[in-house]
Amino acid sequence: MYNFHSDRLKYLMEKIDRDDIDKLHKYIFVDSDFCFAPASIKYHDSEPGGLIKHSLEVYDKLREYRDRLYLEDEIPEDSLIITSLFHDICKCNCYKPTMRWTKVDGKWEQYQSYEWNEETPFGGHGSKSVYILQSFIPLKIEEAQAINCHMGFASEYDKRNISDVFSHNPLAFYLHMADSEAVYSKEWNKKENSGYQLWIHIQLITNHIR
Repeated sequence: MYNFHSDRLKYLMEKIDRDDIDKLHKYIFVDSDFCFAPASIKYHDSEPGGLIKHSLEVYDKLREYRDRLYLEDEIPEDSLIITSLFHDICKCNCYKPTMRWTKVDGKWEQYQSYEWNEETPFGGHGSKSVYILQSFIPLKIEEAQAINCHMGFASEYDKRNISDVFSHNPLAFYLHMADSEAVYSKEWNKKENSGYQLWIHIQLITNHIR
């Protein structure tokens, strides 16, 4: 059965020139639910297939930043693909389908949802993604930094360290921006001030790294 997202992911992964990429390929398409899992339970891309959809959106937005700002030297093709597509690989095999109830027009109805079921807690969102990826392919230090810090100042890490990373690593900064844009843009048609909220987010980041 044709699946646009998974076929596009396979096409992009064929461009990665890295040792043992076949092992990562097997994990993504055979041993994990990367192509079927949601990206969250109740926030962005919470539907089945939301994780791969979100990852491809981050790829598109990171590529836009790179091309628009002429950062081909700072953000090589391999690094762009690996960090954008797999920054959330830690979410694989962690969402368990469940049925929940909601009230619609005064009547209770069931709907499919998910609950978080992480078998191996790691203590960090980005750091777990780095750990999982490095168990399959080698990562450059810039790639590990970018994935580790992709949640920016909302992460569990020391904000001064994140500022240092963003100041010296364009891949890390623009991966965070691409991820943020992919998440916040989901709300732009729902809330009138969501674009303004993203602008405020950008200003806060800029102030932190000056």
